Amino acid sequence: MPKLDTQYLIKRGKIWWVTKRVAGKKRSESLRTKDHSEAVERRDAWLRELKKHEDKVDKARTFKKLRAEYLRASDEGKDIIEDIVADEANDIAYDLGVYEAYNSPSPKEILTAKEKKPKQHYEKSLGRLHVFADWVDEFAEAASSRDENMARRRAMQVLMKDFTCLEEMTWEKAAIFLEEVGKREGVSKATVSRWKGNYSNFWRYLKKNSKAIWSGHTIPKTEPTKERTIYNYQQIGLIVKTLKEANNTVSNWLLNVVMIALHTGARRGAIALMEYNHADKTILFPKLKTEKWDRIIPAHEAIINNCIDWQADRRSKSSITEEFKKLRDKLGFDRKHYDFHTLRHTFSTEMKRLQVDEIITADIMGHSIKTMTYGVYGHGTEVDAMKEAIDKIHYPIEKYL
Repeated sequence: MPKLDTQYLIKRGKIWWVTKRVAGKKRSESLRTKDHSEAVERRDAWLRELKKHEDKVDKARTFKKLRAEYLRASDEGKDIIEDIVADEANDIAYDLGVYEAYNSPSPKEILTAKEKKPKQHYEKSLGRLHVFADWVDEFAEAASSRDENMARRRAMQVLMKDFTCLEEMTWEKAAIFLEEVGKREGVSKATVSRWKGNYSNFWRYLKKNSKAIWSGHTIPKTEPTKERTIYNYQQIGLIVKTLKEANNTVSNWLLNVVMIALHTGARRGAIALMEYNHADKTILFPKLKTEKWDRIIPAHEAIINNCIDWQADRRSKSSITEEFKKLRDKLGFDRKHYDFHTLRHTFSTEMKRLQVDEIITADIMGHSIKTMTYGVYGHGTEVDAMKEAIDKIHYPIEKYL
């Protein structure tokens, strides 16, 4: 009686399984049959698929090794490698029966898919290599500031530790790799996010300047901007009422800060450093790192006393943050959607509701705007125009106090 062919086959219960060690790991898969002959056929099909996969892996490893060797080689060494790859491409063309077509001067566009394969082999090996280091300096020098220049270099240097060529990288790989480096180096999520942003900018820079465009490398589209959360009049009334009723040192200075934010749209850091001029009834907000200039805006009549009291007894940005968080939690506002910065959104939305020109609003709040109508605008609004806009503000919260 002939011996059963049981190579890579085992029985579990009455079902045949195929099992084989691949790359040091044992792989097993049910063949879903009790019949031995059928199991042999399915095993052979499984092994053929496995062989295809192994060939692809080996080929990828060979290409990667060749690329690395090519990049390290001297000019003479590069010539030798190029000759070897050219011979390999010719061999492929000969095996496919397209040797003459491959070596003819015909444009690549009119070659058949089979005739393109030798050319693709050559390009994949050498012709389409783009080395990170070749473009980083140019990308960094295109930055608008020294800080941005350094940030760009840092982000790309992180990637260059493990990757040599652009062709080795995809957006998914970059994102995962940068997150892993962030964990390893113990940096904040914000820093990792900046790394990712700079990598996106790097790719877009190359694409824009036709430096290198490689297949399979697309940056995810930015999600549509969600409508900003704001405090409604009832919530504003509740905040003001709670602080007034508490009537202690902390609640008093925090009320000053809230009222100033609601009538100027200023950030915490700006309020912490502001200077109030009682003679002119104006507020000087010093330039923060995210802004382009110092700005002077008129103070709304409703916050004159708040400005005077705050100037006499001010607190730090961190104190504002900490105490406002406590207030928010006490009032039961959702942490994900409500914080001190929401007061800034509230001011901006109120100005829009009052139909204040967005250029004026931008100058009051200390940032540039970019819209289809106006393009980019910045400093320049007259104080009188600001005062006219600010004086329109009135939060109808009396019935909630």
